[in-house]
Amino acid sequence: MKKLITPALLSALIFILGSACNKEENAYLLTVSAVVNDSVPMNRALVEIRAPVQNSAVDKVLYTGENGKTEEVKFKNKVIVEISAGKGSVKGCDIVEVMPGPQVVIINMTSKTDPHNNCEVLE
Repeated sequence: MKKLITPALLSALIFILGSACNKEENAYLLTVSAVVNDSVPMNRALVEIRAPVQNSAVDKVLYTGENGKTEEVKFKNKVIVEISAGKGSVKGCDIVEVMPGPQVVIINMTSKTDPHNNCEVLE
């Protein structure tokens, strides 16, 4: 009986420890929320995510949904990205370091001619 309990207990312990180390917790996940006037979600805004280095594989073009958010983008490791979002006469930009776990970045879009939309830094 003791010989039967030990392997079963060992198997249960390995299963519990194996499921506790969820790799998704360490994933680098980014969602962009595009808003106007600091709070109004902008649906169908064009969102571009790029890494500011040559020969980078990070180059995503997405659209926001009805809630003003893009789908979640997954990266393999930590990355610094340039994000620009725009629709019609409004645009907003930012530079973000993507950290482990889910992260939501809010891009506040203002007039394309507004010097405070942060886009002149990326050009």
